[in-house]
Amino acid sequence: DRFFIVGRGLFLENTNRNDLTKWREGEWDYGKPNFESVIFKGNVAIAGLSDSLRPFNYYKITLKKGTPTTVESEVEKRYYTTKFWASEPYPQPAGVRVKARIAWDGSFDVAEAIDGVYDSMGRKVEGKERIRITLRDKGYGELEWECSGVPAGVYFVLLRWAGGSESVPVVVE
Repeated sequence: DRFFIVGRGLFLENTNRNDLTKWREGEWDYGKPNFESVIFKGNVAIAGLSDSLRPFNYYKITLKKGTPTTVESEVEKRYYTTKFWASEPYPQPAGVRVKARIAWDGSFDVAEAIDGVYDSMGRKVEGKERIRITLRDKGYGELEWECSGVPAGVYFVLLRWAGGSESVPVVVE
């Protein structure tokens, strides 16, 4: 079994789970891959990548049923920083709209912090016009993005505030 470490300009491979000092350059069919983003949902991972042949592509990896995992039962909240957290967006993949429960420490106005929506290559594809924050309580609420009409792909709802920024990853079908 091979396993990998991937990132921007990083593709390392190891075949020995008992010796993590044995990393080497991974073999890729066309140049060096550049992994822009990886989003996990249940037993599915979607990776946005580019290489010398495919400038913009997605790979979907599905864990086989029965593959042991400890992540699934624990993924209720995705913590970002001490200032902001969001639940897994739902539904995933999204069609018409997607929502996520959010909370923040109150040090910034979350509605003002919304920057917009970016694709996996970092291009801004929408402003904040179709993103709505519904406050449920002080420092707690729900973020909703009306994503109808957006091409299928991986997107990030970006929030920026003085001293920080975070994004909520979304898969649109």
